[in-house]
Amino acid sequence: DSGHPLISRVSEAGLAPASTFKPISAVATIKAGGSLTETYGCPSSYRIGGRDFSNYQRQDHGQVSLKRALQVSCSTIFYESAFRSWLALGGTRATDDSADPFLTTAREFGLGARTGIDLPGEASGRIPGREWRRTQWEATKEQTCARAESGYPEVSDAARRALLEAIARENCESGYLYRGGDAANLSIGQGDVLATPLQMAQAYAALATGGTVMTPRLTSAFVDPLTGAVEEVAPKPGPAVPLDPRVGAYVRDALKSVVTSGTASFGFRGFDLAAWPVAGKTGSAESGTGNDVSWFVSYAPADSPRYVVAVAITQAGLGSEAAVPVARTLHETLRTLDAG
Repeated sequence: DSGHPLISRVSEAGLAPASTFKPISAVATIKAGGSLTETYGCPSSYRIGGRDFSNYQRQDHGQVSLKRALQVSCSTIFYESAFRSWLALGGTRATDDSADPFLTTAREFGLGARTGIDLPGEASGRIPGREWRRTQWEATKEQTCARAESGYPEVSDAARRALLEAIARENCESGYLYRGGDAANLSIGQGDVLATPLQMAQAYAALATGGTVMTPRLTSAFVDPLTGAVEEVAPKPGPAVPLDPRVGAYVRDALKSVVTSGTASFGFRGFDLAAWPVAGKTGSAESGTGNDVSWFVSYAPADSPRYVVAVAITQAGLGSEAAVPVARTLHETLRTLDAG
C-alpha cells in the first residue's frame, strides 16, 4: 500500500533512529565539555523557546551519570547538552556545521553518508545541519508559505491543525534557521534525522571496536562458471572513527548495562548473558502518524565483539517491546552458530 515495493529496508529506507542515536550523542556531549565522572540532571522536561522537550512519559530520573542516562534512555540530558552547545556556537548566527560536536560526531560515525555496501540503491540517510536546513527551506519555501496562508482545513483534530499551521507560518518566515529545537531533536535521533539499519549497525560496530570498521559487503569472491577460477574480493576499511579510548570504554560499559539493568533488560530476562554478553540500545522513533518505529541495535559478545544486530520494525511501538525480542532470538542463534 505504500507504493514502494521491493525496497530493501536494510539499506534503502531511512528511518529516524531515535534513542539508538544517544550513544553517539554521549560521545558528542563529552566533546562539548561534558564529564564522564559528574552527574547530570534528568528532569521530566527541558524548555527551549517556549516549548517543553520531554522524557518518555515525562519521567524524572533526578541526578544521574551519563551511563545511567543511557540505561534509562533519559532524553533531557541530551536536549540540554545539545542546546547549550548550540548557544555556545552562536545560536542561529552560526552559518556552518564544522564546529558543532553533535553534527560532526554523527558524521564521523558514518551517518549521513552511504556505507559503500555492494548493493544498488543505498540511501545516504540524513544528518540535518545548518547547510541542509537552508537548502531545504529554499526548495520548499513556496509550498510552505502557501500552507501558512491556507492552513490545514482537511485535518479534523483541532490541536494538530493548529500545530501544523503554526509550524508552516514559522517555517515560511525563518525555516532556513537551525534552531535550538533542531539541535535538541537531533541529539535524540528525531526531527529530520534519518538513518538506515545498516548505517546504525556500522556506527555500533565502530563503538564496539573503538573506532575501526570495515565497509559492509555481500561479495567475498567472483567465481567463473566455466573454469571455476576464483577471484577473491579483498575487504575494504570503512571510516576510521576518532573515538577517544576512555570515552569509548565508558559508552561500551553503558551499553552492556542497558541489557543487564536498563531498558532492554526485561526482554533479555532468562538469557545467559554470562555466556553470551550483549550490549546495545533501544529506541522508539515517533513518526507523527501511527505507531512508533521500534529499534534495538546491539553487538556481541560485548567484551570481544564479532556480531552486530540491528533491528528496526515500523509501526511496532517501543523498542523494548518489539525489537528487543527479535534481537534476542538472533543472538540466541548467533551464540549457537558461534559455538558450533
